[in-house]
Amino acid sequence: MRITGARPSAQNHRWTAKSRRGALKACRLVNHPDVLILEQNLYRRPTPYISHLDSHFWLPAGPKAIDLYDLAHAAREIYTRQATAHLGYDAGTPESFAMPTSDDALVDAITTGVPTLLQLLDALSSILERFQPQHLAQVLTLLETERTALRAICQQLETASFPEHVARFGQLLTLAMNQAERVMTHLEATEADPMRILAAHRSLCRAKESLYPAATLLAPIHEFFLEPSARRSTPLTPEAITTHEGALLIHQDHDRGSRGGCSLYAPASARIEPRPLIIALHGGTGHGRDTLWHWLPNARSRDMSLIAPTSIDDTWSLFQPELDLHALMGHLETMGQHIERPSKVLLAGMSDGATFSLQIGLRRPDLFPFIAPFSGMLDPTLLIEPLSGIATQRIYWVHGHFDTMFHFELASESVTALNERGLNATLDAQSDLGHSFAASRVPAVLDWFDRDE
Repeated sequence: MRITGARPSAQNHRWTAKSRRGALKACRLVNHPDVLILEQNLYRRPTPYISHLDSHFWLPAGPKAIDLYDLAHAAREIYTRQATAHLGYDAGTPESFAMPTSDDALVDAITTGVPTLLQLLDALSSILERFQPQHLAQVLTLLETERTALRAICQQLETASFPEHVARFGQLLTLAMNQAERVMTHLEATEADPMRILAAHRSLCRAKESLYPAATLLAPIHEFFLEPSARRSTPLTPEAITTHEGALLIHQDHDRGSRGGCSLYAPASARIEPRPLIIALHGGTGHGRDTLWHWLPNARSRDMSLIAPTSIDDTWSLFQPELDLHALMGHLETMGQHIERPSKVLLAGMSDGATFSLQIGLRRPDLFPFIAPFSGMLDPTLLIEPLSGIATQRIYWVHGHFDTMFHFELASESVTALNERGLNATLDAQSDLGHSFAASRVPAVLDWFDRDE
């Protein structure tokens, strides 16, 4: 990872109390009485801290303004409709949503906290994907300002008295901030224990899960749960809110302490017409409820369904593929109760999940015509067995040159061998990637999936 760029002066990141209050007055509801639309380009200033990162949530020259009265008003319909599906509590129907906006400290904490959190999560996603231990100290130094700011904001939110009708939003924001802090803590600990990088990945996924229920409440959070290329072209209009609120997010027997369950995301359109389906398999000792968040922004951007199952055991049944395949087919049958039959299916996986996707995919091309292994290996017995229907099957293999678990040379030889057997296999070689899920390559995979029939 190449690190460059000077930090902008602190002077550019401070507002006077007068200018903050002026911004609050300028922030108004747009085109819909129950939807708060934030101006996307107000007070936006890029901060080129890490050249590799593609972050769209720059720390602003002044925080985006959120009027707490308007925020509560917006929360009325959204949280009432989403409470059962996403938040797990009865929102009720309060008689009055009026409240004062005189609490400048709370307003400042929210308006500063949201963009700071989003930028930090975006940066951490890229850092963890291409993590190189030799840059740890430099990365931590560069992120320290945002981390310190987030700690202070989190303390304010934890002690603040939120108006009743936005209390749940405050809880979600605080949960996400606490998980972001855990990511940083695990990242620091990798110097002594390199395996803590896995815990950092898990905490990052849980930060995203905590924040997701607010994706139809605030435009910056809505943008965060989209592919970077779609963030400026997919505004949070009233129509978009209606569409996204119709999406399903279901965790079927899928607490993180359990195995064998699955998580499902389905856009509203998939309930009435066939839409593409992504099956995303986790790596060894992983969990589908975390894997879901690697793919959900892409599925949400492209109107695709997504299922992320968890293996029955600590990893996939590589020596008895029929065990987890049977469980997966059961999940797909259950999913059929919620959505229409998919128009096409992509089977993707990371590490052991990639190996398993090749095992079951190559044996059942009728079920899995598209396979996308990330940093996996090919079971050599698959090159000996007779394979049927291979002329119609497509494979997009993503692998890093720095992979120390499944070496790149083995992946390259496997892709060559698959092509020699008559398959159509593509190798996406990443020069700076180790044994890590390349979330930044998911758009390329889905572009291939979209156009390749």
